[in-house]
Amino acid sequence: MARIGQTTYVSSTQLTAAITAGDLAAAASASAMVLNKTPGGGASGAVSFAVTNPVPVLSDVSPSNIAAGASAFTLTVNGSGFVATSSVLWNGNARTTTYVSANQLTVAINAADVAIFGTAFVAVINPTPGGGASTNAVFTITTNPAPAVSAIQPNVAAVNSSAFTLTVSGNGFVAASTVQWHGSGV
Repeated sequence: MARIGQTTYVSSTQLTAAITAGDLAAAASASAMVLNKTPGGGASGAVSFAVTNPVPVLSDVSPSNIAAGASAFTLTVNGSGFVATSSVLWNGNARTTTYVSANQLTVAINAADVAIFGTAFVAVINPTPGGGASTNAVFTITTNPAPAVSAIQPNVAAVNSSAFTLTVSGNGFVAASTVQWHGSGV
């Protein structure tokens, strides 16, 4: 029902009513009707109005790739038409999704989701009424790079000295990398 002061008389056959953003904040069924005061007057029949969820549009994900064996991480999903009840699907399975805005969601991706190299498909789904699924974004789980060691620190120790932490510098290291000491993992 329109609130007093929000209806504007245009003519005997037309009125306008201001509908606030708050009235459209959630998917729902609404109705519109006109009331005329007494004497005479009365209420018109109600006409249905649907507030529906949009079909989401996924434009990109960040990061768009990660090395196989990486730790759990937060994936940022960018696009449009996201609602508070949007859900991100990872290879068709819903993941814990956080609504940031109508243009951004974040989602928790588990280490098990990126344990093996290959591709994953990311989509956003909005519930009914309306709603639907976005197209998929491809997320690449890359093979691990070949590591290269450029330096170790310290690079010498005396016989019978105390235990120490060896710092290995280089590139191509991933979360699952291990240092080998005389052929055994440390």
